[in-house]
Amino acid sequence: MMFRLSILAILLISILATSCDTEGCTDPGAGNYDSKADSDDGSCIYDAEPFVGSWTLSDSIRSGVSYQFLEEKQMLILTSSTDKGRVKIVWTYPNGITSDTIIASAKPNTLTIEEQDFGDEFRLQGTLIYDEFFDVIQTDYSLVKNNAINFYKGEATRND
Repeated sequence: MMFRLSILAILLISILATSCDTEGCTDPGAGNYDSKADSDDGSCIYDAEPFVGSWTLSDSIRSGVSYQFLEEKQMLILTSSTDKGRVKIVWTYPNGITSDTIIASAKPNTLTIEEQDFGDEFRLQGTLIYDEFFDVIQTDYSLVKNNAINFYKGEATRND
């Protein structure tokens, strides 16, 4: 009789323990991942989220010790559905030409563009920092073309 009660008690405890789901973010790629969560409550936040969207980029190129303003270009930032810690960036220039797709990794309020080769001695790297107070992105990147390096700084404002 005591054996049956012990089995019954174990079953009851197991049922109660499994029915008490802990809700939270269950995606390890999210900034607020909760390893103790049993069920996803839709609260996941990704480091790339403030960057995603359409932006107008006003930047300038360093010429000697000063910077010279360039024409504005459009910047589109997208996330992948499988890796939300990385984003794709595409620039559209005033003449309608679009850039190659640039890949950046996201950390809180910062996108880092590791050096990427685009052929013909064309390399790009830099950082984009999101300022949530003003809802702008500060850009700082370098571009190497035909062994000449150019430095750019700018600011992007949200279009959407």
